[in-house]
Amino acid sequence: MEQGHTKIISCRSDATVVDFYWYRGLTSKQSPILKLDGRGRGGTEYGGEHFQINLNGSMIIINAKVEHESYYTFVGYFNDGNFSTSTFLVNITIAPIPPCPVISGCKPCEACNLSVSRNSGSLVCSVSGSRPSVPLNWTIPSRHGISFIKYQLNEEMGKTIDTWSTSLVLEYEITKPCGVKEVLHCEAEDNLHILESNAASVEISNDLCREDGIALRTGWKSAVIWICAVLLVLILVVVISCLVIRSRGRQRDSGYPAYLGARLASFYERAGRVKCLGNPSREGSVSLVGAVSPPGGDFSDPVTSATLGIVQVFWGLDKKLAQRKHFPSINWLISYSKYMRALDDFYDKNYPEFVPLRTKVKEILQEEEDLAEIVQLVGKGSLAETDKITLEVAKLIKDDFLQQNGYTPYDRYCPFYKTVGMLQNMIAFYDMARHSVETTAQSENKVTWAIIRENMGDIMYQLSSMKFKDPVKDGEAKIKGDFAELYENMQQSFRNLED
Repeated sequence: MEQGHTKIISCRSDATVVDFYWYRGLTSKQSPILKLDGRGRGGTEYGGEHFQINLNGSMIIINAKVEHESYYTFVGYFNDGNFSTSTFLVNITIAPIPPCPVISGCKPCEACNLSVSRNSGSLVCSVSGSRPSVPLNWTIPSRHGISFIKYQLNEEMGKTIDTWSTSLVLEYEITKPCGVKEVLHCEAEDNLHILESNAASVEISNDLCREDGIALRTGWKSAVIWICAVLLVLILVVVISCLVIRSRGRQRDSGYPAYLGARLASFYERAGRVKCLGNPSREGSVSLVGAVSPPGGDFSDPVTSATLGIVQVFWGLDKKLAQRKHFPSINWLISYSKYMRALDDFYDKNYPEFVPLRTKVKEILQEEEDLAEIVQLVGKGSLAETDKITLEVAKLIKDDFLQQNGYTPYDRYCPFYKTVGMLQNMIAFYDMARHSVETTAQSENKVTWAIIRENMGDIMYQLSSMKFKDPVKDGEAKIKGDFAELYENMQQSFRNLED
C-alpha cells in the first residue's frame, strides 16, 4: 500500500469466526494490537489514529506510515473450537520513486567475492538505503568444518524516515584443521522489485591438507557428489540385479531363487563404519537407503520382504499424506525400527526424558487413529472430554512437529535439544489438560475442553509456533529459555483455570 493511504485487511472462512486477534510480527507472543471477542473490541493500538478493527474482524490501517511496514498475524477462533492463523506482509511504498536497497558488502572484506582465511571471525552483510524490515539472510550451503556462534540482525533508521540501514552479523569458527572451503551468500529479498543489487558472497577457507607437498583437493562438494553417485549406483545395482534374477527365474518357471536373501544381504552389509584410504588416517561411515517399490504395492513381494528382513528399518511412504502436502510423507503408524533399543543408553545418558516422550507420542497418535473412526460415525461432539484433548494434541503433533518444510531456515534441520523441548511442552500440555478435566469432573466448576480452548488460545498458538525457532539465529540458550518460559506459563494458566 502507498504511504498516507488507508487499507482494509480481512480473512474469509467458510466456518463462523467468533474471536478475532491481530498481532504485529510473525508470532503472537506479544499482546494483540487489535482484537474482537466476547468482551468487545480492544488491543494495544485500538483507539489510536492509525489502527482500527471492524465488527467483522477486519483490520484497518489508516494514513499508513513507513514504520507500519511489517508482517501482521491474524488468529481466528471458530464455533467448533478450532482456530486458524494467517500472516500478511504489508509493504509501504513511497511515491513517486521508492528508495533502492543496495548490499554494500561483506565485511571485513574490502569487496565481495574475496577469501577470508581465518580460523574464527565475523562477517557483516549490510544493506543501506533500504526499506524497513528488509529480509536479509545468510545462505550457508553446508556446515562442513565450520560452526556458527552468533547470528544477529540489526536495523537502524537513517537520517530521514524513508532510509533504513540493516546489517546481519555472522560469527563463525573453523573446527577442522584443514580442507575447509565454504562460499557464503548474503541475500536481501526483493519483495518490491526495487533492488539494484540483491546478492553478495564471501569465501571462508583455511589451508588445504598436504601430503608430500601435493595439495589434496577433494573438497566437500566433490565428496558429496561422489557419495551421491555411489548411493545411486548401488541402488541401481540392487534393482537391476533383482530384475535379472527374477527374469532368469521366470525362464525356469521357478520365480526368485533361494539365494535372493543372501545376495541382498551381501549388498546391504557394505554399510557401516569404514576406514578411509590414504593419509591422514580417517574414519567415516557408509549409509545405504534402499528405495523399494513393490509391484502393485504388494509387501509380500520377495524382494520387499527380504529387504525388510535385512535392514530392520522401514519408512512407509503414504500417498494420502503427500496429497495433503504433509512432508515428509512418512506414515508414523506403519513405519518402524528394530534398532530403537540400541540407542536407549545414549538417550538415558544425554536426554533421559526423550524415551518416555517418544512412547507417549506414539500412544497419542495410535489412539487418535482409533478415535477417527468413531468421529466419522457420531461426530466429535459426542466424545469424552479427554478424547477431545487427545484429538487436538494429536493434530498439534502431526501439523507442528512431524510436518517439516525443508526450504525454510527454521525447519531445514532440527537439533536434538529443540526436538526434545518441543515434545516436552506438547506432552506437558496434554497431561495438564487431562488432569484438569479429570480432577474437576465431579465438581461444580467442571473444566471442559471448550473452556481450556477458550482460555488458553494464546498458549496453544505458542505451542504451534515452537517450530519457527531458528537454531542458527536464536541459538540453543534462547530456544531452551523460551521453551522453559512457555512451560511455566502453561502451569500457571492451568492453575488459574482450576481455581
